[in-house]
Amino acid sequence: MLEQSSAPTRAAIPDLPSGPRFTVTANAGEWRLTTPPGAAPPSSDQVRTLLREWLRTLDWPRTQTSLVLDAVAEAVDALDRSRDAPVPGPALDGLRIGTTEISTRRTRRLRIVVAAGGEVPAGPDPSPLHELMDEVVAGPGATISMLSRVIPRW
Repeated sequence: MLEQSSAPTRAAIPDLPSGPRFTVTANAGEWRLTTPPGAAPPSSDQVRTLLREWLRTLDWPRTQTSLVLDAVAEAVDALDRSRDAPVPGPALDGLRIGTTEISTRRTRRLRIVVAAGGEVPAGPDPSPLHELMDEVVAGPGATISMLSRVIPRW
């Protein structure tokens, strides 16, 4: 599995969030982003760029790539909105995004799980995600699981 970590200094990559690093691991069937507890998560643009590159290596169609990127961003936002934060602080504690390709001889799709630590007493509202993904489930705590639309193999 390939691994990429954010740079330790802001000078090397100016748009990195301040705080501890995040790690991205990827191979032909999986893509994972992990932020340790207490670390500021990467920006939405960083997540989009990193995930878009992986989907490009899978030859994922552009329209479907856009839906996946929008769904992941919306899931992160939904988790952030549902957290119990009486005082300002890091958006999500210990953000994890996992994406796995599911393939058959005729179709492909993605299973996507977006999770975070911290207090999320009410649970995230996944309703905006239903128009982007085939299946969406808000799990216990701060977890959203999704299945992308099916893409036919040619």
